[in-house]
Amino acid sequence: MPTTLPDKTAIAELPLFEGLARQAVTVVATEAEAEAAYRALAAQAEIGFDTESKPTFSRGEASTGPHLLQFCTREHAWLFQSCRPETLAPALALIEAESPAKVGFGLRGDLAQLARRFEVTARGIVDLGQVLRAYGFSQEVGAKTAIALLFGQRLAKSKQVGTSNWAATQLADRQVLYAANDAYAALCVKHRLADFEPPKAQAARKGQRPRSRVRDVHVDDVPVLAALSGLPEALLAAEVRAAQAARTPWVVAVREGAVVGFARAHAQEAGTTLTLVPANTQTALARQLVQALFTRLARQGCPEVQLGATSSAHAALYARLGLEALDNGRWRKVFTAA
Repeated sequence: MPTTLPDKTAIAELPLFEGLARQAVTVVATEAEAEAAYRALAAQAEIGFDTESKPTFSRGEASTGPHLLQFCTREHAWLFQSCRPETLAPALALIEAESPAKVGFGLRGDLAQLARRFEVTARGIVDLGQVLRAYGFSQEVGAKTAIALLFGQRLAKSKQVGTSNWAATQLADRQVLYAANDAYAALCVKHRLADFEPPKAQAARKGQRPRSRVRDVHVDDVPVLAALSGLPEALLAAEVRAAQAARTPWVVAVREGAVVGFARAHAQEAGTTLTLVPANTQTALARQLVQALFTRLARQGCPEVQLGATSSAHAALYARLGLEALDNGRWRKVFTAA
């Protein structure tokens, strides 16, 4: 990870961060939409979170916010307006729940306003400004700086939109995108940070080989996946999104912040199969990827998975993992009785 924060001049020259498009954002208008949003968000391990309030311009004027509550996954965002009180119960339930974790930047003021206006106690909050201190940054790091630091891109943050009327019943599209992508940027940063060890952990392992860790795939991994596999980026991007929508396991191995391999499951008529890339990966990395995928498949209730041994090393790996040898170089792992 870079150790120096980019300044405003450097950030201004970066390419634009691609956030959620307008069609991927729902401004919750009915109780049914609120319940559907709750179900989608509550199923996640962590979600992006932020609030917006109508600005105050007079000295001593008390804010009546928050007026907008934003939540998101990596695919969709939902905005809850305080002017629609009938929709707020699911949003407030999410805030008070320990899970999913709510990830955002500079949330202290947001939480104080939530407690004052709605009398809720927020739980499961992850403030990335505090998290980034563990990476050696003593000053407060906001979303725009973090996106520039970790992605080399510029998060669009218009002051005019940021100080607009968030209490309006009808929000403009530019407000919708601003609010949604504040939460989305936080979630992207949280996922990217997981690829790096904090300096203290690195120091504790000084002299040891760099560790690999396995996580679920992200769409922004696609350029590296294409380089590893030789497949077109457009094809892989579509397949990643389809896998996420269908909740089909797809994991990547990360070492020192770089993706070094991936494994994915395919649901086919003959059963679930697995692809491992690169095919000649070292045994330790292959074992880590395969075991992570097995864990996710078993958790989803998959009865079995079949793998093709593309090398003698893979065949030996599958044997050590207790897989059953089939014909034609295939191996099978049974999770439950078929």
